[in-house]
Amino acid sequence: MATLSSPHFGEDAIERLVEEAISRPSAAALHIMMVNFNSLPLLSLFPDRKCLALIEVKGQNEDSLKALTRAKSKLATVFLEKFGKILSQVQAAANIPQLFGGKAMQDFLRNLSPDMLQQITKYQMNQISLVDREIIEAIVGIFIDSGIAIAKNYPESFDMSQIVKDLMSLRLIKPEFMISLCHKCGNYQFMMSAYAMGDDKCGFCSEPHLLVRIYVFDEYFNELKLQNLDLPLFIKRYIEKMSAGILQAEVSRKINHGEKGEFDVFIDKTKLGIECKVLLHPNVPGTKLDSTAGELLDQLSRYSEAGARRAIVVTNLDEKDSGRVEAKVTETLLQKGIVFEHLRFCYRSFDDLLGSLNEEIRLGTIGGKMEPR
Repeated sequence: MATLSSPHFGEDAIERLVEEAISRPSAAALHIMMVNFNSLPLLSLFPDRKCLALIEVKGQNEDSLKALTRAKSKLATVFLEKFGKILSQVQAAANIPQLFGGKAMQDFLRNLSPDMLQQITKYQMNQISLVDREIIEAIVGIFIDSGIAIAKNYPESFDMSQIVKDLMSLRLIKPEFMISLCHKCGNYQFMMSAYAMGDDKCGFCSEPHLLVRIYVFDEYFNELKLQNLDLPLFIKRYIEKMSAGILQAEVSRKINHGEKGEFDVFIDKTKLGIECKVLLHPNVPGTKLDSTAGELLDQLSRYSEAGARRAIVVTNLDEKDSGRVEAKVTETLLQKGIVFEHLRFCYRSFDDLLGSLNEEIRLGTIGGKMEPR
């Protein structure tokens, strides 16, 4: 398997995103780099590697969510009913007054003959079959509910359907599972294949159904994402390509041999350090914002000590929260006597990020001065 030190590690995947950014700066696919990998489910689909997955949910409404609740409740109902029958039969056969607990039950189980045990097991298998429609419907409901819960971690501003469409066109994801439940007729589907797209409408009654699609990432992009390296490598490649190679960017450049961390991205020619802070929960309360500001303050202090004269901070916070963090960090830097020639905070808008990178490219290639913010 390729490693980060390999010359072509993830190059094609990142190159596709760079080309997308150049041709369509507002492309939805770019926003996947503003998602922390820990907010994505990790699936063990292959023996030698784990795959990050992207969840798409469609068809959520009041009726479909009621159907989902009914489906999930069937699992407990069915098991209680059928286990109750089994336990009643065992109790009657053993002629003991209390099934759970007590020495009588322990002695009975310990002294069961192999033939008797086989008969009870066979009865259990006949009563609780995995092809039982209600159990399968309940399992489908649980899967869908889990998918909905995971999808809630994505920022509300993300158009996930468009992100999926764009990533599919860039060959950065492929469908792996599709699970659906129809609130009108109760039909459900479970598809597992590289073509597990299915239809947005029920195959029986043609009503829009509640569905969850699970996509897995391109192998090499998956490896980058697992290390939160997708955004830094994208920035590096974008700068180098747009500057026609005049500017060379370095990813994960060590500070003081790694004793004081590293630059996420560093351009030696302009002494620019870029910090990428992709938070697990970007919609954080005020106390978490203080924590984020503190972490960025420490990192920017190290950047300054290591010789950076310019800095860009990239976060996946919204514009309002990014502004709050920026105000706190810049005020504290001034109090500490740390001054950058230029310090820019970019929130989770790629228009904002690409605009800042283009300004740095202009500065580094034609020697222009930065326009004031």
